[in-house]
Amino acid sequence: MTNKSFLEKKLDDLINLMMTDGVQPNDLADNIFLEPYTQVSYKKVSGQVIGELHFEEEKNVITVLRYFYGNDKKVYRIEEQIQDSVKTLWDREFEEKQIINEVVKIMEEYYNSSQIEKFISTLPPSIRGHLNNKLKEHAS
Repeated sequence: MTNKSFLEKKLDDLINLMMTDGVQPNDLADNIFLEPYTQVSYKKVSGQVIGELHFEEEKNVITVLRYFYGNDKKVYRIEEQIQDSVKTLWDREFEEKQIINEVVKIMEEYYNSSQIEKFISTLPPSIRGHLNNKLKEHAS
């Protein structure tokens, strides 16, 4: 894969991530009709909506999936709790930062600053802002 196509793929990934809301609460609520699910609930805490799905895959072991939503109805984090162990399965901010870091690394490695500026100016404002911030971090 060429640098240009890799960069384009990463930017497509970033755009898709920014445009995708994730699974919606009403879709998750339908899982209550499936066999292993025992409880589905939602609550509002500090300006975000947290959805919890409880299910039993193994006998006497309850798994809880937590979906954290912003007011924009986007999923920002998914956690899994099995007994007392909680782990993050997915985090929008982490994914976004990882993609941005990869994009910046490729750009700094293969393009000069005027090429980078010209390229960034063609991107949507939200992505442009993220990339400019990351490039400033690298410059200092």
